[in-house]
Amino acid sequence: MLRQFFALFLCFSLFASSMATAFAQGFGQPNIPAGFGGLTPKSNGTKGGGQSFSTSSSEKEQKSGGVAGGGGGAGAEGSLYQVHILGQIENPATYHVSISTRLMEAIGLAGDVLRKSGSKRFVELRREGKVVRYDLFKFQRLGDLSQNPFLLDNDIIFVPYSTNSVSIEGAVKSNGVYELIDDKSLWGLIELAGGYTVGVSEKEPVTIIRYEHSKKTLLKVPNVQQELKTFELLEGDVVVVPHMFNDNRRFDYNITELPADNVFYPTQNDNIFVIGGVAKPGPYNFVPTYSIRDFINQAGPTRLSKPKSAYIMTADGKTIRNLRGKKDIQLSPGDTIIVPEQKVTFNNTMAWYNTILNTFFSVFAFQQVIDKLD
Repeated sequence: MLRQFFALFLCFSLFASSMATAFAQGFGQPNIPAGFGGLTPKSNGTKGGGQSFSTSSSEKEQKSGGVAGGGGGAGAEGSLYQVHILGQIENPATYHVSISTRLMEAIGLAGDVLRKSGSKRFVELRREGKVVRYDLFKFQRLGDLSQNPFLLDNDIIFVPYSTNSVSIEGAVKSNGVYELIDDKSLWGLIELAGGYTVGVSEKEPVTIIRYEHSKKTLLKVPNVQQELKTFELLEGDVVVVPHMFNDNRRFDYNITELPADNVFYPTQNDNIFVIGGVAKPGPYNFVPTYSIRDFINQAGPTRLSKPKSAYIMTADGKTIRNLRGKKDIQLSPGDTIIVPEQKVTFNNTMAWYNTILNTFFSVFAFQQVIDKLD
């Protein structure tokens, strides 16, 4: 009877040992494909900002449904031109275009000029060592075909950074950012914006928001053509043309962005985050006098948590470990306290079981040897 018991016990032990090995090797775990969760391989192409240049046009042609260009669908290689589009453009690259392609069409093929930084009024066309500048704004708004020439083979189109940019809002036909060239008067800007709408208020003055030496100044110009023609705008000015519906109303003219400008708005977090082995993980109000243990107690440590092994991840991504015995650790707003937990899993349970089992069999075998010697 005792031998049968030990035989069954040995079979069960061997089965448990094999199962522990299988689970330790990942048996039964799901197979996660590449790219799961939004992680995809990096592309070796570049895009945007005018910071890169690609000499391959086959990909561009495939995206546009074949050979790109305007006015003709020539299919033979001999009837295609190669043009290089560089600078402040969305997709700078070398393109194959048809022989009837104009400047504006080629720029459209490259994704258009970058809205904030690119200039449409000083587009350079470089050909055989010569540079000619074209004003695409005149072509778009005024229909001046001389500003949209045909392209030739190996032409280089370069879009520079914009300069002398101002913004206009209010009772004009086309609000937005404009780049001034020769005429920098307030009246010239209004004409560029298409003129007044029917709701313009001629009684109220035109307001110019100007920042000089980090100070905001509100300038008022009477809405009279002669006055508007003599007032000269500066780069970064924001012009507000009054509307009759806003007559006699006062505004503070708080703006969040200047024309052709990039603003970074940093965020501030006044919380301490506690995660891991706690009952209520999440943000907690920062109290300068609180220690790490105080914040962990607020979140309620779980039965398996190890508060003494807690570590900190700062707001800038740095990790501070080995906090045991250190009472002078100063927490800052935005820090995260990570409380690890003791892990009770099938694998470490079976490992513990195998250790006990091997010890038992070793003692049993040793006892059998001693009995035979006796």
